[in-house]
Amino acid sequence: MRVLLTSHGSTGDIYPLIGLGRALREAGHHVRYATAPLYQREIEKAGLEFVLMPPEWGPEIFADFMREINRCCSSCIFIAARCPSWVKSFGAWTMNCARRTSW
Repeated sequence: MRVLLTSHGSTGDIYPLIGLGRALREAGHHVRYATAPLYQREIEKAGLEFVLMPPEWGPEIFADFMREINRCCSSCIFIAARCPSWVKSFGAWTMNCARRTSW
């Protein structure tokens, strides 16, 4: 089976999926993990194929963004209100990635 995992959160979101991806790989499945470049080294260290998912933020910008989201009562409302162009491009990227990776 071919699997595309994706997450764009903090380590509490990323690392459990790395573990799932590793288990899937060890069971004989081909696993790709699409996320920010911040986690590329850990993903590849687990033997998973890394797929770049925008935005390409460094650790400082990513940490600031996560802190801002945590201050909001609704992450989706925050993202849609503060980053409409990112939401639009992320949606388009998700569809393109799904098309490219559906071997």
